[in-house]
Amino acid sequence: MKLGLAAAAAVLVMGAAQANAQVYVSVNGGMSIMNDADATDTFTGGSGSGSIEHDNGYALTGAIGTTWGPVRIEGELGYRANDLDSLNVTSLTLAGVGTFSGLATASLDGDVSALTGMANVWYDIPTGTNWTPFLGGGIGFANVNMEINHVGTVATSLDDSDTVFAYQFGAGIGYKVSPQSTVTLSYRFLGTSDTEFSVGSETIESEYQNHSILLGLNYTF
Repeated sequence: MKLGLAAAAAVLVMGAAQANAQVYVSVNGGMSIMNDADATDTFTGGSGSGSIEHDNGYALTGAIGTTWGPVRIEGELGYRANDLDSLNVTSLTLAGVGTFSGLATASLDGDVSALTGMANVWYDIPTGTNWTPFLGGGIGFANVNMEINHVGTVATSLDDSDTVFAYQFGAGIGYKVSPQSTVTLSYRFLGTSDTEFSVGSETIESEYQNHSILLGLNYTF
């Protein structure tokens, strides 16, 4: 009997939540900031390791979702792009010669970009005002592309992509400008599994860690 009452109550709660659910769309744009990426370059006859530095770039996202009380569930597409700045080599190993340590820096001409598909959950914190802080995150995939006009000791150019697991988390605040429209300012951290790019016999393994500061608009139907 108790189990039946609990099940009935759960059905009523879910029905009420579904009745109050609203569909929304959101768009965001802003600055894309990359962490220095640890990288390993493996080529015929040796390998090198170090880090890649990036210039600040831009980030764009768009999502469609539904609200369940203070919870928002959405599917999101995003794009982030940053120019490459420099390569810092900390170790170089040559077969039959040995390993050399130290710091050598070379300028890089190219860019790294990520096209992402994410399933996100956000929690809007009620304040009783037009201001609504929120936090949350999501998981999905990232197709990361790296283009370098010169890399390593073998290849003269690199243009390759790798699709990997991605995750993000973030927080922000929204201000309701009308019953249907909310302007948002948010921060997001996006990370992925290590990426791998190849050209000829040369392979580069690298991290992808991104910080985005986004100005957005949510519109509820």
